[in-house]
Amino acid sequence: MKRKKSRSKHLYAKRIRPSGITPEADTSKYPTESQDAMGAEMEVTRDIAVQQFEAYYRAQRIIPDEEEFVRLLRCLYKPLPISFRVSAVTSRQLEVEAAMTQGRPFLHDAVQTRVDGLTVFKPVYFGWCGAWQLGCDDRLIRQASKQDKTSHLAQLQRWIAQHTANGVITRQEIVSMAPVALLQIKPEHRVLDVCASPGSKTTQALEALHASEEHSPRGFVVANELVDKRSYLLSNRCAALGSACRRLMVTSHRAQIFPQFDKSCAGEYDRIICDVPCSGDGTFRKYRDKWGHWLPHMGRGLHSLQLQIAIRAIGLLK
Repeated sequence: MKRKKSRSKHLYAKRIRPSGITPEADTSKYPTESQDAMGAEMEVTRDIAVQQFEAYYRAQRIIPDEEEFVRLLRCLYKPLPISFRVSAVTSRQLEVEAAMTQGRPFLHDAVQTRVDGLTVFKPVYFGWCGAWQLGCDDRLIRQASKQDKTSHLAQLQRWIAQHTANGVITRQEIVSMAPVALLQIKPEHRVLDVCASPGSKTTQALEALHASEEHSPRGFVVANELVDKRSYLLSNRCAALGSACRRLMVTSHRAQIFPQFDKSCAGEYDRIICDVPCSGDGTFRKYRDKWGHWLPHMGRGLHSLQLQIAIRAIGLLK
């Protein structure tokens, strides 16, 4: 006997329209043929959770200007563009050059195009983190690949999959690359990633350690993840970097009481990455299902743990 799927009376499908935007003020439609691939609002479930999200953050007045706040909401409702880093490990530069030569038609030589009535803009290169951001999201590139396996986007999808597997490129959001880029990690630095899984920042730090052409790495990266299964996934992800992992140690320990190995000094790490557990409010573009079950207490309930981890990380810093 099959069980019927229950459906909450509070849920109903609707294209999200940020509160404060009237039909007259917002003439973009949802979506229209004139919209680009990154501008088409996602079709998500609008329930009380979404209303609470908007009301909660409007009440915080983090962004006092209402127009700017509405622009933020509109951005959250858009698909997340594909982005990736190119390996900075000096010993792999021949592999990188070969991969980038193969990928030139998709990146440097790419032109604006249209897929399913949506405009796909040229990829953008961010020199400060050595990364590319494409003009489309995962869903669009999958659809294009299914429709025509010889299409430009289908070939791009295969290129990304191939070089992600061999570690030449690493999938990561541009905003996620900023913290490690700002740390300016050098070959001699001891680095701790205190809440490391899924490992995008860990691999970025490990690559930075190996990025100097003049100096071999003397430092190391310690990647900590409490949950065994997640630490295993972390290890597998880092393994794609090959020999660079000789300077990596993966641990599984409670971050708020992470031990100090060298008791002779006040702190033993030159750089610490502290991406503490959070409610994931900033990841709605990536994980669209989060819109369906957001509650205000999710972030507040983690505050004590976040503070404990941050204080412990400060104590481990030189």
